[in-house]
Amino acid sequence: MKADETAYWLELIAESGMIATSRIDPLMRETNELTAILVTCVRKVKQRRRT
Repeated sequence: MKADETAYWLELIAESGMIATSRIDPLMRETNELTAILVTCVRKVKQRRRT
């Protein structure tokens, strides 16, 4: 999933110190929220296919 990859790269950038964590934190929160939404959507679709 691209959102997971984005989170990975944001973590690397934060750990490297290239950009202040205060600027990356909102992006990480949004990325995590999008990941949660996408996971929920995929689970619902899979459940519907089973019934």
